[in-house]
Amino acid sequence: MKHLVFGGNGLLGYSLRLALIDEEVVTIGRDKGDYAYFDLNEPMQIYRIMEDINPDVVHICAYAAGVDWSEDNPVESFYTNVTGISHILFAARRVDAKVTFPSSSYVFAGGMADPYTESDVTSPINVYGRHKEILEENVRSLFPGKHIIYRTVGLFGYEPKGKKNFVYQILRTIENDEPMIVPADQFMNPIFVNNVAKAVVLLGQRRFSGTINLAGDINLSKYEWARMIADRYGKENLILPVPSETLGQSAPRPSNACLSTLKYQRFSQKYLKFDLDRFLGML
Repeated sequence: MKHLVFGGNGLLGYSLRLALIDEEVVTIGRDKGDYAYFDLNEPMQIYRIMEDINPDVVHICAYAAGVDWSEDNPVESFYTNVTGISHILFAARRVDAKVTFPSSSYVFAGGMADPYTESDVTSPINVYGRHKEILEENVRSLFPGKHIIYRTVGLFGYEPKGKKNFVYQILRTIENDEPMIVPADQFMNPIFVNNVAKAVVLLGQRRFSGTINLAGDINLSKYEWARMIADRYGKENLILPVPSETLGQSAPRPSNACLSTLKYQRFSQKYLKFDLDRFLGML
């Protein structure tokens, strides 16, 4: 099968490329070595690329990420993310490809006590989550029976450029022996991105279609997560807990962003792991 990865040099796209090592993979991005440069706001370019490559599966890993950026720039976020990614969806539909799309636990309000399941009602409290919710609906309507929407939270791992994820943020701060304030009231079950990529490949191989949660096996606060990272280097005293309201973040975050992975476990007969130690051991 031929796989087309949009955004193949980001955190998720890079790991997905590695997980597809035994498949034919074409990467579309903004770096040298990519098959082609693309712009989400140039639909005709996207249509030409899609028809030229004619993939069996399209993986949409391109997204103008940033929860606070989306909140501060809602129109630009909609134009780039919702409209731009919808161009990819329409182009993929024209070549009859299957689509995989990464969503987020931020499609939920965060008021539940238990981890969210795939069947819980979405009710995002920030722009980022609302845009993900819209794209989920677009994927379902355009690709009935031929899509994988996978919701994640707290992705971390190797990034070819930028190194922006939470683990790298903590490591840069403690390396300089600087204190870092971290919310103690935002809970999630983070996951090593390599585990997500492998799960997406497995789901495709087993012809799964629908929405599924892919998250780690430990529910914890961002403060607890940060301390786990710093503790490995004997610098846990640099991590300071604070309530979210004191951080001055533009976008509200759900207090509970944990995701239930029972559906994945039952479908695959496999467990998804947090795997923080595994990633830190690779650095």
